[in-house]
Amino acid sequence: MTRASSTIDLLDLLGLAADLAAVALSLLSLGVAVGGVILVLRQIRQAQEQLRLDQRATFVGMLLQLDAAFADLAHHRDWVNKQHKKPVQNQDTLWDIVPYLAVFERVAMAVAEKLLSYERVYQFYSSRLRRLLRTKKARHLLITQPHGWALLIRFIVDLDKYASEAKLNPIVVKHAPPVRESAADRDEEFLAQLRNPS
Repeated sequence: MTRASSTIDLLDLLGLAADLAAVALSLLSLGVAVGGVILVLRQIRQAQEQLRLDQRATFVGMLLQLDAAFADLAHHRDWVNKQHKKPVQNQDTLWDIVPYLAVFERVAMAVAEKLLSYERVYQFYSSRLRRLLRTKKARHLLITQPHGWALLIRFIVDLDKYASEAKLNPIVVKHAPPVRESAADRDEEFLAQLRNPS
C-alpha cells in the first residue's frame, strides 16, 4: 500500500512538474511576444520621429526658399523703379500681401501640426511677421476678412502671447516703425480687433 501511494505521489509530482513547465513555457512565449511588440512599437516611434524630423527640415527649407524669393522680388522691384527714376515703393506696396500672408498661414499650419515650435518660429520669422503686420494692407485684410484668415489670426495672437510670456519683443506693434524693433510698443487696439473679430 505504501509503495502504491508512493507511486501515485510521484506521478502527481511529475504531473505538477509538467504543468509548471507548461506554464513557464507559456510565460516565456508571452514574454517573447510582448518583447517583440515593444520592439516593433519602438521601431514605429523611431520611424515616426524620423519622419517628423524630415518633414520639419523640408518645411523649414521650403519657407526659407519662399522668404528668399520674396526678398528677391522686393529687391527687383526697387531696382526697376530706380532705373525708371521712380521712387522706391513704400512698405505698404512693396509686397503682394496675400501670398505673403499665405506663407505665414503655412507656418501656422506647421505649428498646429507640431512640426514647428513657437520658439523656432519666433527665432526665424518674428521680424518678418512684425514688419508685415505693420502694413495697412495686411491689417485691412485681417480685420475685414477674419473668417478667411482665422488660422493665421489665431497663430498671430498665440505667437504674440508666447512673446509676452517669454519677455520677448511683441509681434503686433504700433503701425509707425520705430527706430529699432526693441523700442516697438505692443498695439493693444489691433490685438483686441484680432481677438474679437466683428
